[in-house]
Amino acid sequence: MAVVYDTSRMKPLRSSLLHVAATGAWLAALSGLAAGCGSMGLEQNALYEGNGRAEVAPDGMVEFPDRPVGRGSSEEFVVESIGDIPITVEDAWVDVEDPGVFFVGDLPFPMRLSPGDSVTFQVNFEPPSTGVFHGTLVITMDDGTTLERNVVGSGCGDNDGDGVCG
Repeated sequence: MAVVYDTSRMKPLRSSLLHVAATGAWLAALSGLAAGCGSMGLEQNALYEGNGRAEVAPDGMVEFPDRPVGRGSSEEFVVESIGDIPITVEDAWVDVEDPGVFFVGDLPFPMRLSPGDSVTFQVNFEPPSTGVFHGTLVITMDDGTTLERNVVGSGCGDNDGDGVCG
């Protein structure tokens, strides 16, 4: 990257501040102070990797309530940008041995989140048979970060057809 500061086209100033920034995973900010027309002292003000961190709630393993076979339930998850630069949520899915048991509701991925922004989505559980089902909610970010939460739910029989286990 080259920065050209052409003082021949500028009006005389007591001082001016020049900012050059690059976006992306690396954010470089340079600052130069020009004292008078035709002279400039350039000094590196900051060079840092922006922090695009995110967190997902709820914390820990998420347990879905027991559900009769074929009857679903859902739990809400929130991904929040807690860093100082925007992040992009690339995708979210539930890694599970039995496909279709857990699934993420429809979301328009990728999703860009500015610092402090969040997105709320549902993970659905629909047991195809009786038994305990385990999975891992996987959320990927544009910087290669992966957030994970373990999920578990149980399918049960509905002996009297009232939609309740037992």
